[in-house]
Amino acid sequence: IDLYLDCSGSMSSHENFEGTRIRMIDLVKGIAMVLFRMGMIENLYFFDGSLYKIDKVNELTILSFSKSGGTDFENVIAKIKKNGNNAVIITDGEDSCQTYDKKTFWVGVGGTKFPGGYYDNESSAFKQYKANGQCVTYNSESSKFDYVR
Repeated sequence: IDLYLDCSGSMSSHENFEGTRIRMIDLVKGIAMVLFRMGMIENLYFFDGSLYKIDKVNELTILSFSKSGGTDFENVIAKIKKNGNNAVIITDGEDSCQTYDKKTFWVGVGGTKFPGGYYDNESSAFKQYKANGQCVTYNSESSKFDYVR
């Protein structure tokens, strides 16, 4: 898979993970480490308002990455469409998304409902992603991922 990790400023907020408070960016890096060790990552990107491709994926490049800016899901979706690979985006969902892609799957942290709140509008592609079962979010109470409908 192609893996896209949100490194925007809001990802420095904390999430409860299996009884421990952890920064969301550290949580997503941990998930990336597991996927790397399983040999599942074809391409790795971090993103905020820009995309950052990690050319040599290993523990050090995952853990040491440090950028923080705004969030732009449209840049990510454009890259997914260009690459043509199945992709997983791990994010707190703090942005809008107007573009749907059938190869894109969303994993939420921080209680996101994709997107809800300020970013929820009629043109949101998240409505289609949710209807097609392409959005899950981490439930800190059950320590499981739940589909977002």
